[in-house]
Amino acid sequence: MTTADSRKVLSPEFKTAGENIYYIPGQALAQEIDFDLIKSNFAQFEAIQATHKVTAASAVKYGGVLEALALATFGNHTGANVELADLDTSLTAQLGGFVFTSPEEIAGVAKIGQTVADFTLTVNGVTLDGHKLDSAFQGKLEEVYPTEFAQATELEEVPAVVSDAVIKAKETVDTPVVYIPVFPGTNS
Repeated sequence: MTTADSRKVLSPEFKTAGENIYYIPGQALAQEIDFDLIKSNFAQFEAIQATHKVTAASAVKYGGVLEALALATFGNHTGANVELADLDTSLTAQLGGFVFTSPEEIAGVAKIGQTVADFTLTVNGVTLDGHKLDSAFQGKLEEVYPTEFAQATELEEVPAVVSDAVIKAKETVDTPVVYIPVFPGTNS
């Protein structure tokens, strides 16, 4: 783990219509893992983020690039119109893949589409209603983890704890030993 500049931390949801959607394909989940490809993808994404305005980003996970695109539309109900060259593997789990948006044209990475104002996901000309996708996604767990519920109006009293103790790590390091990228909200 490492720290990061909070101004550079990205959330996965699409922010606004008219932005370009880019895709860095990862490795399909397999017995043998190509760590060189994964490291290369992370380096490429880090370089893009350093030189371009990236507004949203998500790691491609077990549901493949299509799941990453659908989840990105849910947050702000901003849709997408994309063309995927390899539709047959678009639901294949990946390691080290990224979907991200930018208002800029970025060379050297696959531009797969654009965000749109209406809450739809159009893939290779087939349009899926965002509300139906979101309901199907959230509906399965609604009974277990309700998204709407009655909120209590009274607040519990929390006693103040006063302490002069300063807690410091016994050992510090100048350079992090491990780097684990995390996109809050998606646990990726």
